[in-house]
Amino acid sequence: KKALDSNNLTDALNHYVESLRFTPANKQVRKRLAALYYGKGEVRKAAEILQKGIALDRNDSTLRLSLAKMLMKEQQNAVALTVLSTLPASVSVEYLSLRAALAQKEKHDELALQSYQQLVQREPDSGRWWMGLGIQQERAFQLADAKSSYSQALTKLGLSSQSQQFISDRVSLIESLEEQPSED
Repeated sequence: KKALDSNNLTDALNHYVESLRFTPANKQVRKRLAALYYGKGEVRKAAEILQKGIALDRNDSTLRLSLAKMLMKEQQNAVALTVLSTLPASVSVEYLSLRAALAQKEKHDELALQSYQQLVQREPDSGRWWMGLGIQQERAFQLADAKSSYSQALTKLGLSSQSQQFISDRVSLIESLEEQPSED
């Protein structure tokens, strides 16, 4: 840390490498070292350090989250989603929300649906999670569930006026589909 404070990157890297050698399970040291390598433009080296930490503790979500964020910065969303597809025993809302957003973007609908279901359980007052759940339910043709989730979203916090309009439009569409006679 002193080397970093003195802007001596080479010494800082050497000290963190040495520290990690003696305490390979220290997640803070691992994350700091990865960040230093990433800052130097050594993306592969940074990713490798985080991956080794994940291999040491498969249930750690913080290293997975760090690696996924780094991969996203490198425009590697599909790989970032692979890192987050594993669901450790205890994960943060940030982990779940990033997993849900990436899964939705990458068209991994089942993973996105599961993630949004967990998010609404964790934070039932968040309109964003209800909207995300509604979108995924609609993609899965669970229209009654989607309509219900969208309706929930409109009663919750955190939605922009554009999101509220989007939800209203989706509910209207679902209602119009429900009114159409089925072709038997």
